[in-house]
Amino acid sequence: MDSEYHSRDVILKIDSKIQELEKKLDIIIDKLERVESGTSKMSDHIDFISNVYVKVQRPLDWMCDKVNYMRGSKVENTNGKFLNSNVEEQD
Repeated sequence: MDSEYHSRDVILKIDSKIQELEKKLDIIIDKLERVESGTSKMSDHIDFISNVYVKVQRPLDWMCDKVNYMRGSKVENTNGKFLNSNVEEQD
């Protein structure tokens, strides 16, 4: 009977450990789901910023080229070519 009591005690301890592990695993899964949700939101934000940048890149480059020309700077535009010497020729 002592052996039977010991076996039951071991089984109860194992069951207790399993329950503790399940609780910890649930906490880990919950945290991973929150991280995944936050990552998805950040990815959507990055896509939005990228789309906005694509839309304003050319006009912004054109304005910077004009301002730099008026300041007398000889800088390269996004195509790697030097600015023209005449403002009207840049259009």
